[in-house]
Amino acid sequence: MAWATFARDHVRLDGSPRMFRSSSKGQRLFCPRCGTQIIFQESETSPTIDVNIVTLDDPTALRPDHHIWTSSRLDWFETDDDLPRFPGEAPTA
Repeated sequence: MAWATFARDHVRLDGSPRMFRSSSKGQRLFCPRCGTQIIFQESETSPTIDVNIVTLDDPTALRPDHHIWTSSRLDWFETDDDLPRFPGEAPTA
């Protein structure tokens, strides 16, 4: 699944997603009609949120600049690019 990280105040949602606390670390917001996961956030007050790119109005407008969690990728899936790869979270800038 491809994600993009945004400052919380730069994202506008249409409708009212439902929240599911999936772990002590995070919450997932999803569409109550179809169940699509839209957002991952560490808390309701986190300064950033991660948005599932395919839920954007124009998902092709964003280009990736790195890959994360490569240590848990499926063996048969390989991306064909030269972007930086990180086995876990990307280092913070």
